[in-house]
Amino acid sequence: MTQEELRDVFEQKFGRRAARSSIGEMLRSEFDEMTPPPPEQPESTYPEVEVQIPVKIPRQEPSPQPVAPPEDAVLSELEHVLKVYLSEVLTETRVEISLIREVAYNLLYLQGIPRFPLSEEWMRTFARKYNFRNKIDRADDSMADVERALKALYIILLAYKSEDIFMTDHAKVDLRAMPGMDFPPQFVSALLCTNVDALGMEWHSAPNANLTHLILARSIRQLDNHCNGRKVVLLMKPTFLHLLAIDSFRGQPPLQNITIHWLPHGIPDHHLPTHHMISTWKALYRLQLVRWMAGKVNDDQEPDRHRNMFLSIQWMVRCWHLELDTWTIYDSFRHALTKPGSVREPCNADVKEECREELRRIPGLDPDFDVEGFLLPDSERIETNMAEVTRWVVDREQFDRDCAAPSQVAVPDRPQWKMNFHRMMNAMDRLIHYSAFQEDCKEDDIQWLFRMYQKFARLHREQDKLDGTARLEELDKANKANEANVIDR
Repeated sequence: MTQEELRDVFEQKFGRRAARSSIGEMLRSEFDEMTPPPPEQPESTYPEVEVQIPVKIPRQEPSPQPVAPPEDAVLSELEHVLKVYLSEVLTETRVEISLIREVAYNLLYLQGIPRFPLSEEWMRTFARKYNFRNKIDRADDSMADVERALKALYIILLAYKSEDIFMTDHAKVDLRAMPGMDFPPQFVSALLCTNVDALGMEWHSAPNANLTHLILARSIRQLDNHCNGRKVVLLMKPTFLHLLAIDSFRGQPPLQNITIHWLPHGIPDHHLPTHHMISTWKALYRLQLVRWMAGKVNDDQEPDRHRNMFLSIQWMVRCWHLELDTWTIYDSFRHALTKPGSVREPCNADVKEECREELRRIPGLDPDFDVEGFLLPDSERIETNMAEVTRWVVDREQFDRDCAAPSQVAVPDRPQWKMNFHRMMNAMDRLIHYSAFQEDCKEDDIQWLFRMYQKFARLHREQDKLDGTARLEELDKANKANEANVIDR
């Protein structure tokens, strides 16, 4: 018999009220047999009151405007992210207070949080709280060991006109030499990247290796978005970190404004672009200058080669808006106005006056620079070092013979050879700068230049030793002669 049939029977015999109470008692008795009895509670003396909860109908309101998170919330979130990030990345590296600030700014920007000043006291409190205090430089909290922990993206401005050229290196962030690049302050911190190689970690086993190159790739992508149609050439070393970052762009939309060029392998750091002379040359015209000068040197048909060489420097200054120091300007004009194997004859009046005016209009020229003496004809044959090196590039056998020549020079000619050696080394260094960063420049040519550079440096050291030995012998002879004179007296 079902429960409904049983209820009908009880209603017919005992009525509806009794039937319902009986069914309830029966069901409660079955439930009590299956479950243990609840603990006895004292009877309440308060009357039971039925509470009615009103239902609140939500009112349609306009969506609130986004509000910047308060400083406390940002600091708490930043504290958590910094703790995780530094504990994973900086396991055995000392951390600087200023470095923690830069990493904090980087993480804030990558997470879309607006940048606000972080006090020095907050940084020190954070370092003590999470036991990063023992990793801070024990001597003082200076910037002495920053590069060992995290090294940022080094950006150098090389061009001024149609395209901007940047050099990436693990050094520091320097955007001061970037006229017209209106990046927000947060972007400076977003360009920070982690140098995992400096931390002594293995790429294939480091869990945060992907984080490293992805941050760099994201920074490059953000730089591309901020350029707004301004074409940029990014020179990068072919390190594993950079290769991974660029490789992560596969399958994604290409960069719109940035073109990436890889530097040749094996170039020492001191031959890379710096804030000195090379940082002001426009790479688009650099190879054209070398070819033009080499063509003028090997061309003996033009009668007025000195004027043409001066016009090349004049064109250089006008096109590139050079902002060079005094010595660089003087050196550039000196090497450009002299020819190999020729005597610079006196210029005519018109050319001399034009040269004088152009020299005086150069920005930053030393007031004590002797313009008139510079324009006077030379009394001896002067070989231009720049032109000489370009000739050696064309004729390598002649250059090898010249490399062997200094060891056979007689003693009286050594000072003159040493002077020519220093001129050649400076010109060679300049030519390496001019040609090392061109797409159509062969890597074999660059490596050959470096080998010749090292060979001359070795010959120079050997010659210095010979000169030192000869000088000691002369001093010994002089001392013996003085002793003999004293004895005779």
